[in-house]
Amino acid sequence: MGILGDYYYLPSHQGVQSSEILNDPFHHNTKDIYRSDFIKVPFLKNVMIDTHLYRIDRNRPETRYGRISGFMARLVHDTNRLSVFAIGLEEGAFVAFNKKGIAKVFSNGEAKGQDTYFPLQTNGVHPEQIQRDLPLI
Repeated sequence: MGILGDYYYLPSHQGVQSSEILNDPFHHNTKDIYRSDFIKVPFLKNVMIDTHLYRIDRNRPETRYGRISGFMARLVHDTNRLSVFAIGLEEGAFVAFNKKGIAKVFSNGEAKGQDTYFPLQTNGVHPEQIQRDLPLI
């Protein structure tokens, strides 16, 4: 699912935490944001997909909800596109698209971990503050 969007995050080491990217949008763990050259899905142009939003364990002590916002801000900054979209999925959910781009959300029916957030979108302006070693605003 994560590679179907126009952009994806594939960390070469440990993935970035929400607090890390929100406190420094250029944190060293954010360098692995890529534009897809493998699968081109026309209706997912300018879309980034992030999965496992609610995953918490001893190696990842926080959710990924803030991380997807940081990725979107970086895409606005890096591409100079003011219109960036994202889809966020928890572990028990997935989205299927038909040929016309109509989406259908499926979930495992559990109380937690089945939510899907889309389309998240930027507000058409650059972030107020997006600088190395400073919090994202």
